[in-house]
Amino acid sequence: MLSGITAGGIEALVPWPAARTVTIAADRDEAKHGLGFKRGEKAARRLALVRAQLEEQPQLIPQLALPGAPGTKCDFLNLLLDKGVAELRATVLGAEPIVPTAKEIDDHWVLEAITAAYPPPYSTAGQFSCRTVKIYQRGLR
Repeated sequence: MLSGITAGGIEALVPWPAARTVTIAADRDEAKHGLGFKRGEKAARRLALVRAQLEEQPQLIPQLALPGAPGTKCDFLNLLLDKGVAELRATVLGAEPIVPTAKEIDDHWVLEAITAAYPPPYSTAGQFSCRTVKIYQRGLR
């Protein structure tokens, strides 16, 4: 079991070589607007696309588990608090395989071509930035 914590962490995930299945439990962010809209699902789909194209682990089956009903904003903590452990477990175990669409494959190749043609600038300055993240605790019922 690994945790990507954020969508960026999921996209950067490199499963262990012996892994057969990767189940991504992403928030259902369909009620959000803007950059957060389906962000976790998009990250999971990107991971599946990249892993499939690298062909390093042909046996790997990426799967996606989403809590709540389509069109809502729900995360796994909401699911746990509202429905309990059994429903959370059933949702994760009911994850469906991620199969990249033709559009996702085409878009990925376009992005790869742009990145190759216009690489980011190289910096020797060694400057780094840091973000502060607020951590809060939500009590269980």
